Amino acid sequence: MPLGRNVAIALAVVVIVVAVGAVALWYTSQPTTPTQPTTPTQPTTPTQPTTPTQPTTPTQPTTPTQPTTPTQPVKLIVVTGRSGSAAWIQDSTLAKICERYNVGLEVTVTATTGSVENLRMLGEGKADIGMVTLGFALDCYYGRGTFANASNQRIRLLAVRQLNYLHIVTLEETGIKSVHDLVGKTVSVSTPGGYNYLKAMALLRALGLEGKVTTDPIEWDQGIDALRDRRIDAVIFMTSAPQPKVQELFALPGLKPKLIGLSDDDISKFINAYPEHVVVDMPPTLYGQGYPVHTIAEPSTYACTASLPEDVAYRFVKAIYDHYQEMGSESVNWAAWTPDLGPMAKGKGVPYHDGAVRFYTEKGLW
Repeated sequence: MPLGRNVAIALAVVVIVVAVGAVALWYTSQPTTPTQPTTPTQPTTPTQPTTPTQPTTPTQPTTPTQPTTPTQPVKLIVVTGRSGSAAWIQDSTLAKICERYNVGLEVTVTATTGSVENLRMLGEGKADIGMVTLGFALDCYYGRGTFANASNQRIRLLAVRQLNYLHIVTLEETGIKSVHDLVGKTVSVSTPGGYNYLKAMALLRALGLEGKVTTDPIEWDQGIDALRDRRIDAVIFMTSAPQPKVQELFALPGLKPKLIGLSDDDISKFINAYPEHVVVDMPPTLYGQGYPVHTIAEPSTYACTASLPEDVAYRFVKAIYDHYQEMGSESVNWAAWTPDLGPMAKGKGVPYHDGAVRFYTEKGLW
């Protein structure tokens, strides 16, 4: 084949290849018109995601009442009578009960010489509650007698804790049948200056017998022994009842002890002069004497000052009423105590504490 023809064929092939390549190159460079994307249905605007209720701020965990940490009891100093006396036993028994039943009071009992010292300690803030006879409470409140020029009108009463009964004890053989038969007789009136001496002399004075009776200044318990031995004719004293010493006297064979009462006229004279007293009847079973004894008694009280918190006063009185029967197994004074005694000094001249009044009102006793 001639060279020229071959060259022409080769050139034609080259041209064709180049052309095909160019077409292919052009085609591939053209952007594929994308199918219009199906306009998506507007995405259902999602219901605004329910704004979650603010996560309930957890109620602040109720601060637990401090885990059973018991409230600290209120500390009280209670001043009473002499160590070992019936009054001291009475108050020591109450202190144990307050602890046993967790009434919220921690009671410390302090022995003293009695009402006058107790009132002074209350006034000086050295005691919270004290055993005080109503007569001395009145003297202190109004600033008279032992408390002349030392009035304390912040004194308040909580409860009558016992009655101090007038005892006039004699023997049948003496022939004494009434207090007026003591004229010319020898009578134990206790030590001058003491509570029982003051009461015995007040009785003789009010009834016009002062100076007409031979007084023996020996304590009443020694007087009972002297009466038993027939060295004196009678004993006058005022104290809680029953008294073991008197019970022993009535139990002795061969003796005929006797309790002397007062007439209504004598009682009226005495109470007009000393209004802190109340009219009472000693029951026939008190000493086994077999007859009631019409006489007088002075209330012995629990006293405090107006600064004692109302709730503390309330709890103190409530402890007595809740547990007096149980306390009677350890104390003769509690054994003789009855609920009507608590507010017995109402209207006698010294106000009751507000906390005590609240308790008595709730109990229907005021």
